[in-house]
Amino acid sequence: MEAIQNIVPVHKGERAPDGPDGMVKMETIRVPRFAQDSVPLKDLLSRLIHRTNSELRTLVETLPSKTDMDRKKELYRFVVATRQQFTKLLVLVRWCKRYAGPTQSMEDIFRFLGTQSMLADWNTFVLAEKEMQGRSMR
Repeated sequence: MEAIQNIVPVHKGERAPDGPDGMVKMETIRVPRFAQDSVPLKDLLSRLIHRTNSELRTLVETLPSKTDMDRKKELYRFVVATRQQFTKLLVLVRWCKRYAGPTQSMEDIFRFLGTQSMLADWNTFVLAEKEMQGRSMR
């Protein structure tokens, strides 16, 4: 969980823990981890392995009925397509190893700030409603 600093103004009469009246104090806020839109790499690898195994079994069952040249062509297509898929996964794994930490932290902070903004908007709306109700009762 990342920690970000929240700058909070100190009101007159209050004393900031690290300075005199009127100074700004810092509060640490824990940013929650959001992983709801993520797919673990182990699941991607598992799916690719199972799909490759299934395709290979199907290929083994259908190849005996074909000519020698057609078998070689089908096997070559399968190997090329499978290699491309595993190469894409390898690129993804290397990218995650290098950049996933900072990227995940930025996404977490972005979502956290978005949630805080929505809550502030909602609170403003509720307070405005209460203010209007209070005026109508007078």
